[in-house]
Amino acid sequence: MKTKIGWKVVKATFVANETIKYLSCTCLGHFFDNPFSDSRLEYGYNKITKRPKDQGPLAVFREKRQAGLFIRGYSLPIDSFLIMKCTYKPSKSKSLFWHDVIVTKISYNVPMGTEFADWVKLIPEERETK
Repeated sequence: MKTKIGWKVVKATFVANETIKYLSCTCLGHFFDNPFSDSRLEYGYNKITKRPKDQGPLAVFREKRQAGLFIRGYSLPIDSFLIMKCTYKPSKSKSLFWHDVIVTKISYNVPMGTEFADWVKLIPEERETK
């Protein structure tokens, strides 16, 4: 399956030396990536982040506008969510799910424009020059 261009919603977390980590996000009950794990997935520019073997696909949006509507609808003003351009490998899976000791399968109605991915790679957006 060919790769596609999409938009990934990530949570920006500031760490030592003024560096930023881009982590998977959970928004008020609408789960993206793994809400049951203490260690969230980390995304990076030109770094492929794969879905864990015991979990369902990663979530991205087809359009930046749809990602923006998702953030406005499900995040708090204090949240530091960003919309990042990405390439991704489409997944054959059609629902989000996680495997856990207690939870064996969970499916959610996902926001409009959601695509499922086996891996995601953030790519820098080109800036327009005048």
